[in-house]
Amino acid sequence: MNSHNLNWIKQYIELMLAENPDEAIPMKLDNFPDRFYRYCALTDCNLLNLEKQQLWLSKIEKLNDPFECGMMFDKLASIRLFFGSDLFRDEFQRNIGMRITDAEVTAIISSNNPYEAYLLFCSAKGIAISQSFGEHNAEVMKRWRDILEEVKEKIRVCCFTTRNDSIRMWSHYAQRHSGICIEYDFLDSKNIRFILQPIYYCNEIFRIKTFEDLTIVTSIMAALHKSTDWSYESEWRVTGFPLANGLVSETVNAPNPTAIYTGVRFENNEPAMKARLRDLAQRKGIPLIEMMQDPFEYKIVKKTNVPYSNLRDQAAPS
Repeated sequence: MNSHNLNWIKQYIELMLAENPDEAIPMKLDNFPDRFYRYCALTDCNLLNLEKQQLWLSKIEKLNDPFECGMMFDKLASIRLFFGSDLFRDEFQRNIGMRITDAEVTAIISSNNPYEAYLLFCSAKGIAISQSFGEHNAEVMKRWRDILEEVKEKIRVCCFTTRNDSIRMWSHYAQRHSGICIEYDFLDSKNIRFILQPIYYCNEIFRIKTFEDLTIVTSIMAALHKSTDWSYESEWRVTGFPLANGLVSETVNAPNPTAIYTGVRFENNEPAMKARLRDLAQRKGIPLIEMMQDPFEYKIVKKTNVPYSNLRDQAAPS
């Protein structure tokens, strides 16, 4: 099973955007990994979440990628949609005191620059328009930035990967190898399976056509797009979205981990923190597995996987 085959992930996102979950969800489940991993530091907060069997959902702005949940819209499509709308015609007649014909509207929306075509139309009719194209464009882009900030406030995520041996992820997310990597099996967790989705790695920012296309679904799908620079993470993420009251839950209930892996610098933690983790794992019956540096390759491996009896012979000079 290749959990990050981009073809199926792209198709999955397209089906979700088309509001066709009946086809999208079975496709996701067919590619659902057996195990998920979450790297983190050994902190009070993370130990508390393990104790309570919950996942903490972070705000988008707290993540390390400034492009998170990035979106762009088609300005020309938006302008053409506005000029072709009944709203524009009604506002034009109310504000200007005259009707605009179908032919005039068609000429505006079919031009290469509809707003400039509109300004030329108004100039020919002797209608004074105070806002230039540049001012109009700046106003639209400011509105768009404000909308994006609102979207990012409403989306929370918890990030997972399909591997527990990434040197980079141990370095970046597990406090420079002194933290832990938590293993989960979500196959029987219906609530998690529903909101756990794969990341699509690509080179272009997620795009919608118009402001009107911005919905909860498109916002979540935008949060599933990341640069190909991050593809080594093989990421899946739980995505939280606003509830009926407009708020986003900070946590999601989760099953007990199936294992917890400790980093190669785990012993650098405070004795009390290490003791808390060991006590928690023992009480909950969670295997605690030490990771170590492979002595011969640039790899992070389970300690039990190293043939210690052969180390001396293999390392001896010829």
